Amino acid sequence: MISNNETLKDEIASGIYYKDIGSRKDLTIAESDVEYTNSTATTKTVYRNKAITDIRKLVSEGYIKIERATNDVTIVTEKVGL
Repeated sequence: MISNNETLKDEIASGIYYKDIGSRKDLTIAESDVEYTNSTATTKTVYRNKAITDIRKLVSEGYIKIERATNDVTIVTEKVGL
């Protein structure tokens, strides 16, 4: 699903970028999305590749949720701590 859908791949890549970079720079999700969108082609390639290679791990960790019936993808930016 991710390999064939560039929009979905970019959405997940942007979420990973937020997790790796944006959150550490105290950016909001929207600010991080803008920074990712304006990043270099090399940076985008790195995060697009991460989206493909890390998808199973991200789903099992609960960072990405995929609705099986509709294939809607939700990126979870915060986990609830107990």
